[in-house]
Amino acid sequence: MFMDRMQALNIFQRVAQAKSFSRGAAALDIPRATATLAVQQLEAHYQVTLLHRTTRKVTLTSEGEQLLARSLPLLNEWEALDSLFRQPQSPSGHVRLSVPARLARLYLIPALAAFRERYPALTLHMDVSDSPVDLVGAGVDCALRIGALPSSRLHARALGEIAHVNCASPHYLARYGEPRSPADLDNHHMVGYASPISGRIEPWEWQSAGGLQKKALAHPVTVNNADAYIAAAVAGLGLAQTPAYDAEQHFRESRLQQILANYPPSPSPVHLLYPANRQNSLRLRVLGDWLKEVLVSAGVVTTFSHSTLNKP
Repeated sequence: MFMDRMQALNIFQRVAQAKSFSRGAAALDIPRATATLAVQQLEAHYQVTLLHRTTRKVTLTSEGEQLLARSLPLLNEWEALDSLFRQPQSPSGHVRLSVPARLARLYLIPALAAFRERYPALTLHMDVSDSPVDLVGAGVDCALRIGALPSSRLHARALGEIAHVNCASPHYLARYGEPRSPADLDNHHMVGYASPISGRIEPWEWQSAGGLQKKALAHPVTVNNADAYIAAAVAGLGLAQTPAYDAEQHFRESRLQQILANYPPSPSPVHLLYPANRQNSLRLRVLGDWLKEVLVSAGVVTTFSHSTLNKP
């Protein structure tokens, strides 16, 4: 009965945080009916209403808020205790990961078969999107994120950093000439990239002896997707600053050419984000290890040159 109660509390936690029976159930990879039954059983046991239900979402009652606050530490301790005597290579359960589309398509999904062989009892739901996600509201356990992190209460595990290069298509350079220094940028334009998080157009940047420099360039074409950004650069629509791993094949096949090699943009940190109360989770630990292993072995990320951990 105790184990049944713990399972029901875990389901209640996911439903409450996701504000949805469907999303909470999906995060645990269980049927929606199972999630509904678990909450009903808790309400019957405690003889209180824990959730207000509407057709659009569910919200916590005051009793539900109390139960959630008191049960979260208990659930975290239970998961830590449950994994205390297990071998590190034997996690089980379900993890829902949010990951950028290009990294998922090119590197992570091709490596998933090996992940499944290594951790057969661990199931993975991968949300593939470049858009930011509310981890708690969407019922997501963790998110792989590239770039500077906004201030939040999430825990950030540093996985490495991605080097970037300056480039342009041969067609663009034949028409506008090749810039030799940042002083030449006034005579050029870039492909605009609108951040999926802020919507802001990222300026052109470069590292110099005086530190990181930034300059706003004209951007006749703007996109908000990594694949579209690279395609626009290949099409000759402007200068671009891309991850080095994205540019390598285009350099080899002469679709893009590196420029301003002595003035590279700053590298982008890569982190795995998750709620601070999940930092002892064995599932998240082995997933983070695997993500870092795949991305480092593929040459996508290198180890950090300095710490960029997010402070809660």
